[in-house]
Amino acid sequence: TPLRSTFKKPGELQGNPPPIADRIVAVQNEIKEALKATAAAKVKVAAAQEVVTAAKTFLQEAAANCEATKKRVAQLAAEKVKLEPEFNRLNQEHTKLTAAQNTRRSELEQAQKRLANHKDAIAKADTEVKKFDLGPANAAEKNLVGEAKRMRDESNAKPEDATLKQQAEGAETKLAEYRAKLAETRSNLVGAQSRLTELRNQLAGIASNVGAAQKDFAQASGALQKLDTERAKVSDRRAKIGPEAQAASKRVPVLEKSVKNAQDKVAAKEKDLAPPKAAFDQAVAHEGKLQADLKFWRAEEVNAKRSEEHTSELQSQAYLVCRLLLEKKKSLPPRPPSST
Repeated sequence: TPLRSTFKKPGELQGNPPPIADRIVAVQNEIKEALKATAAAKVKVAAAQEVVTAAKTFLQEAAANCEATKKRVAQLAAEKVKLEPEFNRLNQEHTKLTAAQNTRRSELEQAQKRLANHKDAIAKADTEVKKFDLGPANAAEKNLVGEAKRMRDESNAKPEDATLKQQAEGAETKLAEYRAKLAETRSNLVGAQSRLTELRNQLAGIASNVGAAQKDFAQASGALQKLDTERAKVSDRRAKIGPEAQAASKRVPVLEKSVKNAQDKVAAKEKDLAPPKAAFDQAVAHEGKLQADLKFWRAEEVNAKRSEEHTSELQSQAYLVCRLLLEKKKSLPPRPPSST
């Protein structure tokens, strides 16, 4: 309802206008009503503003979510582009390390084979040495030496016995032939023993080569395993980027639509805010006008009191006497100037 005003348009003035005090009371009452109306309008504006604020907050969150999703799509695309050359590099490195591992495996197998063959050679050489049992041969030599000595002694005892002499010479010949064969056997034994010693001396070096080959193979295998771990991570990430990027890309239009709906809602709520805001501004303006009216009538009240005091002063006896004397003085003819 429109607020009442104490001012009237021309033609609407009453024959007996209300006293100033009544006007002041009326304006004060209207101000009380105006304050209530302003407060009520303010509550409505605050409620509408709260709705607008909530809509803007939702819009900010939706826009931030949309931008974050778009940024994530771009990040995934950049990551995919970056992973491709890295994955190719790892594949090439994997080929090289696999070849290196195969080479080290072959070297290890060859070293192990050489060691096995060498051990076989040692076993054969040891068997060959053990074949040369000189105990019986030495005993046979001893017997032949004794037989030759006995025959020689008998022949020397009977020098005229040609048969004994021939037998003694035969025993000496037999001993010499046996000793020649025994010397050959002993020489062969020494050679076999020397060969066995040489093979045993070479065993440590060949075994050391196997250890070095095992170490090289372990290093190659470790490098390949480390690369395979890194390659598996890159491969797994490559496999996950596609679905993740696709899912994020599908969310973008949905989020953009959500942002558009939030923008429309903010516009609608701001439009809904306009009427209560206008009503509040109108109420504030009317309240201000009433305050100005109150100030005006209070000033008029003060002026009216001063006017009454002045009128009372003009109607006093002293003032009337002074006024008559002044009028009489004005009515007298002017005096001529005095001569010097």
